[in-house]
Order: sequence, then structure tokens, then C-alpha cells
Amino acid sequence: MICVSTHGQIQASISGRKKMDLKSCRCLVVDEADAFFYDEKTFGALKAVVNYPDIKNRDANNRNRVQRILFSATYESQDAAMTDSIQQKQS
Repeated sequence: MICVSTHGQIQASISGRKKMDLKSCRCLVVDEADAFFYDEKTFGALKAVVNYPDIKNRDANNRNRVQRILFSATYESQDAAMTDSIQQKQS
């Protein structure tokens, strides 16, 4: 399964009453991802997406890893540096 979402919708889907089932997700695409870098609260939401149990547990076991694609037409250079640091911590 490929899951495509915006930053706001993915936040609601993983933290709401009816949580999204991503156990069969192979690729997670988040559009407008630059919004994750506006402030600490939204950056914390990005960490919640990265650490979502359906994804993190599979990554930890190194099987069926989930590819994460953060897309935005307006990334700033400091945003790119933050995403690099998050990705390296998850490797």
C-alpha cells in the first residue's frame, strides 16, 4: 500500500480516535511537508509520524521497511538539514 497525505491529514489520522492502519504501508508520501518545520509543535508531529508504531516496529526489525517521502515545493535550506538529521537517527 502507498499512503499519500498532507501534513494535517496524516497528523489527524495517526492521533485521532480512529487511527490509520499502516501495517501494510510500503511508502508514505506527505505533501506540503514544509509545514512540519513551522514551529516545535508541528515538528513534534513529524516525529510522531516517523515513530508511528505500525512503521517504526517494522523498521526496527529491518524487514519490510517503509519508504518515507516528504514533499514540498517550498523547502527552506534549514528544513532540509532537519529532515537529514531525522532520517539519519532512524537508520
